[in-house]
Amino acid sequence: MADSQTVEVSVLSDFLGLTTRRIQQLSNEGVVFKNKRGEYKFLESVKGYVKYLQAAMDGKDSERGPKYDEEVRKLKRENDIAESFVERLEDIEAVFTPIHNSISKAIDQIPNIASEACPAVDGRGREKIAAALVGKKNELAREHRRLFAKSD
Repeated sequence: MADSQTVEVSVLSDFLGLTTRRIQQLSNEGVVFKNKRGEYKFLESVKGYVKYLQAAMDGKDSERGPKYDEEVRKLKRENDIAESFVERLEDIEAVFTPIHNSISKAIDQIPNIASEACPAVDGRGREKIAAALVGKKNELAREHRRLFAKSD
């Protein structure tokens, strides 16, 4: 299973609309997931927070009064925002993946295009070009995996 993207606590707290202290509390409660000191697994933490908000809403007790009801409404709004973000991230992946695949295929074609455009590029030259491009293609693949790692 690939690791999810990590972000600093300030990024996660800004995104979720919470204080960094609250993020730390949620980490201690097992709601958000710390990767290392000051860094959190972004998508796993957002999903954990969504589940936390849903659980809080499921346990609503109307006898607790207006302050409790306002907190529940706030949690519902936060849950809606978090769910919307997860959906947008999936939409971004759906757009980015074909672009990534097209770029990868184009990279594969560069050695052939170079040898056609410049007849002086022989088989050995084509191999050198291909070898140089492998690293860039691998970088592209690593970045794609990092951005869209599945955590569930």
